[in-house]
Amino acid sequence: MSRQKLTLLIPALLLGLLQLFSVRAFSAPLPKSTQEMLKKLKLDAAILSDIDKELEVPKAWIDGAKKEGKLRFFST
Repeated sequence: MSRQKLTLLIPALLLGLLQLFSVRAFSAPLPKSTQEMLKKLKLDAAILSDIDKELEVPKAWIDGAKKEGKLRFFST
């Protein structure tokens, strides 16, 4: 591969990787109702950018729940 092609290829690959790993590339657009609520509360949509990390359940909790027995509850 020629040096000229390589100097064009590397920046193109880096730009592609940046777009691939950007937060917006993985997030779905917010529903209109959510956008309206944020607007009424005068909040930016960026406040929800790390919501998936905050809602993530620790693996130790999941493993501990699997070790426990079945949950039975009775009602009358």
